[in-house]
Amino acid sequence: MANPVSAISVAAPVAPSGPAAPPQARGPGFALPVALPAPPGAPPALAPTALSSLLALQETNRPERPDARHQRQARRRLDLLRRLQMALLSGTEDPAALRELADLRPAAGAVSDAGLDAVLGAIALRARVELARRRGCA
Repeated sequence: MANPVSAISVAAPVAPSGPAAPPQARGPGFALPVALPAPPGAPPALAPTALSSLLALQETNRPERPDARHQRQARRRLDLLRRLQMALLSGTEDPAALRELADLRPAAGAVSDAGLDAVLGAIALRARVELARRRGCA
């Protein structure tokens, strides 16, 4: 069988057909708009604002979701449980994570989503089991 790569030939660059027009003859091209003078009494123009600043401002003005506090606390509990798990797997203790998990109080208010409520309950139960297990070993 013949090598398929050997059958490919390199083509020479193609020259444009006809005479090339000078850049000025092709059209107006791109130009920045001319700034108009500010009317008398107008405030001075502000510098462009960074996109990250605008996004941060948008986030701060957004009303908090009803269950956001519960979700943040569940994430914190999961982080602490993960720290305890990593300490257990490495053969060490993490008393700070254990203390913080014990001091973490449930978020106030009812949860509006039944599924989220079930997940929060399971996380809280796991935290209580870990606390009981660790205190029983001490």
